[in-house]
Amino acid sequence: MRSLEILRRMDPGKLTRFIVSNALKLGATDVVAEIYVGRERRIKFANNEVVVSEERDERTAEIFVAIREKRASISIDDLSIQSIREAVKQAISLAKMSEPAETYAELPRGPFKYDKDLLRAGKVSGDPEKLTDHVEAAVNAALAEGAERAAGTLIYSSGKTWLRTSGRAYGVANEATIEISVRALASEDAAGHFVSIAADDRDFDPEGAGKRAGEIAKMALNPVEGEPGEYETLLGPMIFAHLAEHVGDSSSAFYVDAGLSFLKDKLGQEVSSKIFSLVDDPTIPKTYGSAPFDD
Repeated sequence: MRSLEILRRMDPGKLTRFIVSNALKLGATDVVAEIYVGRERRIKFANNEVVVSEERDERTAEIFVAIREKRASISIDDLSIQSIREAVKQAISLAKMSEPAETYAELPRGPFKYDKDLLRAGKVSGDPEKLTDHVEAAVNAALAEGAERAAGTLIYSSGKTWLRTSGRAYGVANEATIEISVRALASEDAAGHFVSIAADDRDFDPEGAGKRAGEIAKMALNPVEGEPGEYETLLGPMIFAHLAEHVGDSSSAFYVDAGLSFLKDKLGQEVSSKIFSLVDDPTIPKTYGSAPFDD
């Protein structure tokens, strides 16, 4: 409660200034301070009924410091002045003890102008009754396709982020998202799973997620044993997304250098089909994952 009282007295934007100022006084050459304050509503459902509905407030401060080539970051969820002051000291101490990077590049110099459409959140209703209606629509759609029961989770989240750097960059962004994950069962062994995620109510389709989960569950009834051999396979978006994520992670220099990539022995080689293109653009307003600035 104490951190909430202090948060009311000091604007989060001023807290980011406090973080940057203190870190510079303690010897940092570069500082990034990010504060997030938000709320999450979560509804869990099983056997076609809501079983848990919960709500929680979220508040975090992310602090990055660099002393030239030495860097460190720390995250805290207590936004009291005392906690933030201690976190800054700890980040500085960790940076001093860290292994230096091969090169030093200071943070970009601001101030910068950010896309106003990206600073605004989409229209997402967090009304508890409407969220329950979304769950009922998903469950009913799954049952209509032949599922016997449905389970899953709906999550609504809204919040605000304040970002400030020692390079005079400063921005405040609002965000709101909603997502539902539906698992439908047509029998004990026949299951289907689908989701809908959005950053605007116009793009949210809980009924469609339930319908697709029910369709997949029904198709999974009465499986037959396949013959060994080579087959052409049409992958659905859920499965393909996981594959693309793992290949993308393994393509990063970090994973290769750490020896965690299955592509580590293919340096300089193409690891993707020439006909495959993936667009990951966080500058499209009111889309899930969009952001006005890097953090």
